[in-house]
Amino acid sequence: MSITVRKARLSDVEPFVELGKIMHEETAFAGIEWNPVKVRDFGILATQNSSFCVYVAEDNGIPVGMVIAEVVPYFFSDELRVCDHLWYVAKEYRGGPVAVKLIDKLIEFAKSKGVSEIYSGVSTSLDAEKTGALLENIGYKHLGGLYKYKVQD
Repeated sequence: MSITVRKARLSDVEPFVELGKIMHEETAFAGIEWNPVKVRDFGILATQNSSFCVYVAEDNGIPVGMVIAEVVPYFFSDELRVCDHLWYVAKEYRGGPVAVKLIDKLIEFAKSKGVSEIYSGVSTSLDAEKTGALLENIGYKHLGGLYKYKVQD
């Protein structure tokens, strides 16, 4: 295993769509429609816009993880923060260095943008306790919870 993490390029969008589909199928979002065109368009936007943080983790050139986050203002302030859109590690790579390497890049990105804080959520229902513990070990503070109400079946 030779894990590297690098800034994503436009050529990474198609592999991201494939990895995103795997993520979608194993998470709490599995019951929601998957739209690969929308995912592809979002990937193109994110990789080409400097307000986005987009990193890919690879094992010998094969994508095994990704993080996508965005610099946004608070609704009540002109200060900026980074909010993640997704942070995902393929099942066979969980528990290793991939997740931490991706978060390290996210933190570097946030520092380079001069933001106040990073907000990361665990909304997928995937290993929520382990993921939360990892984030706390890195220095994140647990603020509360995320709740979902199903309006339509």
